[in-house]
Amino acid sequence: MKRSSRFDLIVCLVLALASILVYGAVFSHQFVNIDDPVYVAHNPHVQAGLTPQSIKWAFTTTRAEFWHPLTWLSYMLDTQLFGIQPAGYLFTNLLLHIFNTIVVYLIFIRMTGTPWQSALVAALFGLHPLHVESVAWVAERKDVLSALFWMLTTYAYISYAERPGWQKYLAVCLGLILGLMAKPMLVTLPFVLLLLDYWPLGRFDPAQSPSVSLSSALRLIREKIPLFILAAVFSLIAFGVQKAGGGTDPSDQYPLADRIANAVWSYADYIFKTIWPRNLAVFYPFPDHLPVLQVAGAACLLAILTALAFKWARRYPFVIVGWLWYLGTLVPVIGLIKIGDFALADRYMYIPLIGLSIIIAWGLPEILAGLPRKRAVLATAALATLAGLMLATHGQVRIWTNSLTLFGHALRVTEKNYYAHYGLGQAWAGQSQWGKAASHFLKAVEFKPTKATLRNDLGRVLARQGKFDEAALQLTKAIEIRPQLPSAHFYLANVRVTQNQFERAVYHFTEALKLQADAQAPASQPDYHELIAAHDTADKINRAVNHYRTLLAANPHDLGALRTLAILYAVKGDYDRAFAALKVDPSPQSRMRAITRGYADWTLVKSR
Repeated sequence: MKRSSRFDLIVCLVLALASILVYGAVFSHQFVNIDDPVYVAHNPHVQAGLTPQSIKWAFTTTRAEFWHPLTWLSYMLDTQLFGIQPAGYLFTNLLLHIFNTIVVYLIFIRMTGTPWQSALVAALFGLHPLHVESVAWVAERKDVLSALFWMLTTYAYISYAERPGWQKYLAVCLGLILGLMAKPMLVTLPFVLLLLDYWPLGRFDPAQSPSVSLSSALRLIREKIPLFILAAVFSLIAFGVQKAGGGTDPSDQYPLADRIANAVWSYADYIFKTIWPRNLAVFYPFPDHLPVLQVAGAACLLAILTALAFKWARRYPFVIVGWLWYLGTLVPVIGLIKIGDFALADRYMYIPLIGLSIIIAWGLPEILAGLPRKRAVLATAALATLAGLMLATHGQVRIWTNSLTLFGHALRVTEKNYYAHYGLGQAWAGQSQWGKAASHFLKAVEFKPTKATLRNDLGRVLARQGKFDEAALQLTKAIEIRPQLPSAHFYLANVRVTQNQFERAVYHFTEALKLQADAQAPASQPDYHELIAAHDTADKINRAVNHYRTLLAANPHDLGALRTLAILYAVKGDYDRAFAALKVDPSPQSRMRAITRGYADWTLVKSR
C-alpha cells in the first residue's frame, strides 16, 4: 500500500513538473485581442476585484453570450490576488490545468487499478498541444475551471458508486451545478457517468439475461434523472443566452446540409489532430464548400469505427466507452447549431480527448499483447510520443505570446482566414500602425464582405489615415449590413463632423447613444463620449455647440436647436447641461435613455 501511494505521488509530481516545463512561457505572454478585452483587459467589473457590486454583476450578466458566474468570480479573485497583469490570470489557468491532469490520473487509477494506463491518459491530457488554447488563452478560463468540476464530480460519483448514499449523491449534484456555472459543456457529464457504469465501474453487465440487463440499465438511468434535469435546465439557459445575444440568429446560420457536412468532417479532423497535432490555429474558417468525397470518407471512417466499437464492446469495453465519450462530449460544440464562423476549435477537445486517450492507453497493450518484450516496447513508444507532444506543446504555447504571433501563425497554416487578418488589423491598429491595419482589414473584407464589424474597423482606420470618403463608404456599408451596430454610427458621426456635415453627424451620434442605451451600455461597447478625445472632432463639436447656443440666444423657442444642443452635450458626456437644455431631471440610471429614447424619433436629417 505504501509503495502504491509513493508511486501515485511520483506520477502526480512528474505530471505537474512536465506541465510546468511546457507551459512555463505563458508568464511572459500578453493579452490577445480576441475575447481577452471582453473578459478581463477592458472589463471594469473584473478589474474591480471581488466587490459586492462585481459579485452581483457576475451572477446577473450574460456578457460574452454566456451565463457563467463562477468564471467571472475566478477572474475577480485573480485581480484581487495578482492585479490585472496577464501573468496572474495565466498562472491560475495553468494551476487549474495541472490540478485537472492530476485528478484525471487519480480518477482512472481508482476506477481501474492500472497505474501505467491511467498515467498515460493523464499525460496525454496534460501535455497534448490541442489543450494549449484552453490554458494559454486568458479568456478560456471557463474550459479549465469547468473541467475542474467535471473531474471532482466524477470522483464524487465513483465514491457514490462504491457505496451509494444520499450525501454522496448530493455531492455529485453540487459538483455538476458548479461546473455548469463555469461552462455549459458539462451537460454531457451524466451521459459519461452512464458509460463509466459499464466500464470500468462494472455496474452494468450486458452478459446477464435480457430482463436483468434491462432492469439494471433502467435503474442506472433513473438514478441519474436529477442530473439529466440539471443538464437540461442549464442547456435551456445557455441556448436562451446565446439566442438573446444573437449567437443563434437563424439569419447567421449556415445551411443545415453544410453544418451536417462540417460536423461529420470535424469529428474525423479532431481524430487526425489528436494523432498528428500540426498546423493548429486559433481560428479555422468555416469552409465555403467541403468536397463530397471528403465528407463521405469521413462518414465512412466514423461508421466503421463505431461499428468496431460496438462489435468489441464485450471483449474490449474500454473501446466503446472511449469512443462514445469522444462522440458524446463533442455534441454540444460540433456545430449543428452554429455559433460563430469557425469550423472547429482546439479548445473543444479539452474533455473529449480523454475518450480517445482511453482507447489508446488500454488498446495498445492489447494490440501488442503477443510482442516479445512488450513492456519495453510500450514504454519506449509512450516516452517517445510524450516527448514529441511536449515539444509540440511548447512550440504551440509560444504562438500565443501576443496577438501578432497568434494571428500571424494562423495565416501561415490556414487559407482564406478572414479572422486572422482581422486580428492582425486590430493588433496593428492598437500600435497606431494604420497602414498595416488597413491592409489586413481590407483583406478580411475581401474574404468576408458581408461582415459588418470588418467594414466598421476598416472605416475606422481609413479615417485615421485621413481617407474620409473611403471611410464613410465602408462605415455606411457596415450600417446597411447591420443597422444596430453602435460603433459604426459613432465612427461615421466622427467622419461627418470632419466633413462639416453636422446634421448627419448628430444623427449618427444619436443612433450610437440610443443603441448603447438599448443594450444597457454593455462594457464591450466603447464609451463614445470618451472616445471623442481620440479623434480630431472635439474642437468641431465644441464649435457646433457654440453655434447652436448662439441660435438659441436669438430664438430660445427653437426646439430643433435645443434638441440638437442636448444631443451634442450628451456626445461630449456633459449630461448636466444636456438635461438643463431639455428641462428634465431623470434618475442617473435613466440618463442615457432620457436623451436617446425620448428624442430618437425626431428626424435630425431628411435622409441618411
